[in-house]
Amino acid sequence: IYVNEPGSFMAIKITYIFLKTLAIVNNITLKAIDGFVFNNNSPIKALAKKYFFKKNGIIYLDKLNNGIKIEKFKLPKILNINTNDNILPEYHLPITSE
Repeated sequence: IYVNEPGSFMAIKITYIFLKTLAIVNNITLKAIDGFVFNNNSPIKALAKKYFFKKNGIIYLDKLNNGIKIEKFKLPKILNINTNDNILPEYHLPITSE
């Protein structure tokens, strides 16, 4: 399982190519999930003073307002999470503010 959104476009591309190659060579299934699963749906740092937010299934870019708490990323104790069969990287271009 790898995180295919949101994040650095180049990092997501390289990660996808590396893991897809391993999956093909070792005959294993590759699944994807978005990063918000691992930080309690908290904003994720993007560029400069912007953060990725997820609302109603839509990922958008905006400034962080006062009072919004940033949660740390953590892996679940039991890996019982909904994955996505669409493993291609999700770039969300063009990036827009809400």
